Amino acid sequence: MKTFLALLFTIGSIVTLSSCATPYQIATSDSDVGFHSMQIDSITYSVWFTAVGNTPFADVNRYEIYGAAQLTIQKGYDHFIIMGTLNSLPTIRMYRSTPEDNTFETAYDARAIVTTMAPNIQK
Repeated sequence: MKTFLALLFTIGSIVTLSSCATPYQIATSDSDVGFHSMQIDSITYSVWFTAVGNTPFADVNRYEIYGAAQLTIQKGYDHFIIMGTLNSLPTIRMYRSTPEDNTFETAYDARAIVTTMAPNIQK
């Protein structure tokens, strides 16, 4: 009976773990799940988050914004704008201060985003 219960617990644990959504992480290779970035020019990057199939779309979007903010800080910038998409990937441009160009509606303060979102990011 103990063996059966242990087996049942193990199977239950595997099913539970495999059904979990993808936590936020930096991808270490192109095939990994996690946050990815690809440099377009010195201040422009395509960013995306690759997740397992059952990760809610809202989480993927949140992880992309959070990752973009972290990348902006890491590269020595303070703000970023979302320019749209390039090859179906969200594309950001980074700035050292709030951009003067009003072409894009919202400039995001990278540090404010990281500070605000960090407590709610599943890692």
